[in-house]
Amino acid sequence: MAKLIKLIIILGCFFSLPAAANAAETYEWGDSFAFSIYSQSEEKKSHPFLMLYPENKVADDAYTPEEVDKVLTTIRWARGKSKLNSSTGLSVMFRTIAFTFDAEKKRYTAVLEGEFNAFKVDVAEDDMRELLAGKATELTLKGAASRSVGVFKYVVSSANTVEVRLVEDRLFIDKVEANCTISYVPLLGAADKYISPTIVESTDDDAEALYIGIPGKLKGLPVLK
Repeated sequence: MAKLIKLIIILGCFFSLPAAANAAETYEWGDSFAFSIYSQSEEKKSHPFLMLYPENKVADDAYTPEEVDKVLTTIRWARGKSKLNSSTGLSVMFRTIAFTFDAEKKRYTAVLEGEFNAFKVDVAEDDMRELLAGKATELTLKGAASRSVGVFKYVVSSANTVEVRLVEDRLFIDKVEANCTISYVPLLGAADKYISPTIVESTDDDAEALYIGIPGKLKGLPVLK
């Protein structure tokens, strides 16, 4: 497996394969390419969601579901209405992932778009060459964003690790591990931190992949820093 790639940017979270095919048959070093992400079968044409803070629960049960609900309701209102439209938890969509070659710097960046915004990270040359060779590669995307609501401030930090593989013109996502921390910053006193349980989803034994990416393009969502 390729070494861990670290990205810094927010929210908005993958991958493994059959041994034979080589991604280089379709993509070569210097190419830029993007994939629209779908749940298992591309025929469904629906972008997958993960649910953080399931049933309004936090790690170690540090806060009651009622206390967590007040914070999540504010966050959902501030970022916009999700297509998932859940009254509990915090939904995270996987919409698009793109690998872009910077000809001047001779390196790649990866951008992962969600429902409302995007993450961006530099990809090490060795990792990108292994991905292009059809080998499983692990990406870690981290980011944070702040939002003021009246006199209160919320900081949302996210970390997502994904395992990905390229096979010809498809991107297979085999595993996703996601977590989130919401810090409520009052005018006085220490911040309260609401830490989501780590959510892990992986490919079923009889499935080709957890998610499948087919050739697409970025929507142009704002990149979080």
